[in-house]
Amino acid sequence: MLLINVAELATRNHLSYEDMHKAFQALYKLEYNPVAIKFFFDQDEFDAFIPEKVPASKMTFCQAALASRMDNYIVKVTDDKLLCGNARTVFGFREASDAEVDEQVKYTTDRDLAKECMQARPTLPVGQLKGVMTAPLYKTPVDQMWYSLW
Repeated sequence: MLLINVAELATRNHLSYEDMHKAFQALYKLEYNPVAIKFFFDQDEFDAFIPEKVPASKMTFCQAALASRMDNYIVKVTDDKLLCGNARTVFGFREASDAEVDEQVKYTTDRDLAKECMQARPTLPVGQLKGVMTAPLYKTPVDQMWYSLW
C-alpha cells in the first residue's frame, strides 16, 4: 500500500518538488533521493545561488550527484572544481583535445573511431555554461531544473 494518493496527485495541475519526490520514491521504491540538476547559463544567477556545499577539492560530476542523492546536500560545481575530463568537455567548459581522444581509444578499435564517438556525443556550446547545481529533489531551491532518478 502506498503512503501517497497517486490518483489525487494525477488530478493536480501543479506539483511541488516535494510532491514529485514522494511520488518517485513511492512508485519506484527508490532507496535514495531523486536528484535535481540545474545548469546555470547566467553568471549573475549562478553567483547569487548559495549552496550547502561547494567542493573543497576537485570532484567528478557523479560525486556531486552522489552527495545530493545519498547525503542530502545541495552542491554547486564550477569548472575549476570539476575533475572529470569527459564532463568538462560535454558541459562545454573546454574543447575536446587530442589527449582526451587518446584516453578513449581503449574503448574502441582505433583512434579514428574514438574521435568519431567523441564527436557524436551531445555537448553544450563551449563557454556558455557557468556552473551546475545538484540537489535532492525535495530540497530544490530553484524553479527550473532537470531531475534524475539516478
